[in-house]
Amino acid sequence: MRFGRPTLGMLLAAFTITIRTDSAILIALLCAWWLFKQPSLRTVMKLGLAILPSLLIASGANYARYHSVLGPRLYRGRLHHASISRAVRHSVVRRQERCPFSPTLILGFLGWKRFRDRLATRIDASLFLAVFTAELLVYSKWEDWSSDDAWGVRFMIPAVVLMCIPAVEVLERRLLVAVVAIAGITVQVLAVSVGGLDYLIMMRAQQSQREALFVSGGNRVDFETSALTHVTAK
Repeated sequence: MRFGRPTLGMLLAAFTITIRTDSAILIALLCAWWLFKQPSLRTVMKLGLAILPSLLIASGANYARYHSVLGPRLYRGRLHHASISRAVRHSVVRRQERCPFSPTLILGFLGWKRFRDRLATRIDASLFLAVFTAELLVYSKWEDWSSDDAWGVRFMIPAVVLMCIPAVEVLERRLLVAVVAIAGITVQVLAVSVGGLDYLIMMRAQQSQREALFVSGGNRVDFETSALTHVTAK
């Protein structure tokens, strides 16, 4: 898109809707970014036509599988009123292990203003911050905001990657960059040194029981029950 092929770029970007429907949020922001650069009715038509094939594929697949173009009811109505500040503490800034999820974000935010002040990257800076804000607001209200079995919040990966780009503006602060780099490497090594599913498998291997809610007897304590109890306790 940046090199003068907006239709092809949007066609490729919109294909993500067929993989994850919620990527439509990012597609909308990408459209706004390009329309700010090239505001015209012709541009709107080009972008719309580029997005249309992916919308048809996603809608057709949903209708064939769930008899609804909007998809399964399972993923509709799963927004709740969780605290945004809690989601920030436990996802972007900290994980439930009390470790920074992505220390590089520190450099990204520190360099964002200078990145925005550059004429060549001013609109890009706004796009990056808009993506980060939009994903944070949406997924902090999602029922499964902690990303289920993932280490760190996988929903926020696009936002984190984009907001790390402005870090190029503070690379001359070598001591700060070195400290953040060491912290980042340490956090990631800790995360990948143990299999991501080991805890889940350990939980499912237990035969713990709890009192059933709606019938007599007991129910098995599974990973979801444990995670919900842990978050509620916090």
